[in-house]
Amino acid sequence: MQLHGISVQNHIESQRIFLKANNYCEKDGSTRGHLIIENGQSIFSTFSMMDKSVHIIILNWNGYLLTRDCLISLRNIDYKNHRITIVDNASTDDSADKLSKEFPEIELLRSNVNLGFAGGNNLALKYVKETYKPDYFLLLNNDTVVEPSFLSALIKNSTDLSVGIIGSKIYFFDEPTRLWFAGGYFDKFCGDGGHYAYEQLDEGGNNTLCKVDFITGCCLMLSKELIEKIGYLDDSFFAYCEDLDYCLRAKENGFDCLYVPDSIIYHKVSSSFKTQKRTTLGNRSALAYYLNVRNRFFIYRKHRKLISTVGFIYNQFLFVMRYLIGFSVTFQFEKFKNVISGVHDGVFMKFKK
Repeated sequence: MQLHGISVQNHIESQRIFLKANNYCEKDGSTRGHLIIENGQSIFSTFSMMDKSVHIIILNWNGYLLTRDCLISLRNIDYKNHRITIVDNASTDDSADKLSKEFPEIELLRSNVNLGFAGGNNLALKYVKETYKPDYFLLLNNDTVVEPSFLSALIKNSTDLSVGIIGSKIYFFDEPTRLWFAGGYFDKFCGDGGHYAYEQLDEGGNNTLCKVDFITGCCLMLSKELIEKIGYLDDSFFAYCEDLDYCLRAKENGFDCLYVPDSIIYHKVSSSFKTQKRTTLGNRSALAYYLNVRNRFFIYRKHRKLISTVGFIYNQFLFVMRYLIGFSVTFQFEKFKNVISGVHDGVFMKFKK
């Protein structure tokens, strides 16, 4: 609450009105208010956090059915002050045309080339920032389905101005009681990030609103103040680890990341990079393994002041050798070569500072 006075004739009375207005704010659920006193008359107005504008950004790449399911779930959300923009990342099918026709309320941006997760989102972030100037930007994977209250829960908990990044609790879509994300941590010894409670059944132990090291790009809400301060995602990453890099940059610039367990979504998990054949090393594409290896080196090189060099080398050696041995004995030679390329490019390739 803030008190603005032009002519306050009775200080005691003004205090009484101010306290009454404060109580009204608390009961009403509003987070901010102004008491204006002019010519002895008090005029009170509240500004709820629910007035904040949010722009949801979703990438599509040959993913009509996934994106369609996501958009259908978004039609049911209870937070109405939002817009949706889809970036079609050079799809080779007719998914963009079908989505545009079926969901006329969305805005569709088309890229002539596949810009990846980072570049595709940056395309929309820059456009939305200049065109709509929202209070928050929400990056949402197209392979998600959201609960109706997921966005209102994020906004309700966005009152701390030190928080620049906010994220949801995320379950596996196929196992809606098993956790995929309940906040992220960053291990400074090995330079690697991870998900709290990953693949664990949710038994109520991850329901605390708390600040964490990073929020996954699967559902990443960014404040306009953060973007003004640190800019956009580093599109050198293309995909994988760009969310961790962005969160580390945010923290280096004085912003926090907040995990909101009351905001719930469901994830169909890495649909853009899956292959049909499942192995013990996973069913991601050769490109995905290349990016995963390369980008870990990018994280170390960009944030080496935070990371133990010995720990990183040891952890990365084990990580890479597991892939190389696994792919050699299973005769997956394209993935084997991509892991080698990932190491080489991770060490020598240039990226944005």
